[in-house]
Amino acid sequence: MAVQAVRGVRTNDLEDEDFIRYFRIVQDAAAASGSVFFLWSPECHDGPVGDVWCEDLSGWLVPSGEADSFETLWLSRDPEIWDDRFDGMFAFARWSKGEAGGVVINFESPW
Repeated sequence: MAVQAVRGVRTNDLEDEDFIRYFRIVQDAAAASGSVFFLWSPECHDGPVGDVWCEDLSGWLVPSGEADSFETLWLSRDPEIWDDRFDGMFAFARWSKGEAGGVVINFESPW
């Protein structure tokens, strides 16, 4: 059974409920900063925090007001229409265990 789609993940058939649960935590952290996170790739640093399996992710942290125009380009995967203004929005979503025991997400620029 496929899980409900979540913005920022490029698939309609994702069946990994654990990942989607984690990715919603990432999206909540992005929303707290007025942004939407669009996934590019997992980045290997992974592990559990309570019953949530976490993994560092790379992607674009896009201000909410630009998310619709970014999403159109991102979903197309067409390098010919890429807008260079989004290059500076590339970021890593790094997880850690918070003092209260929950998952904490910090966004970091690679530059």
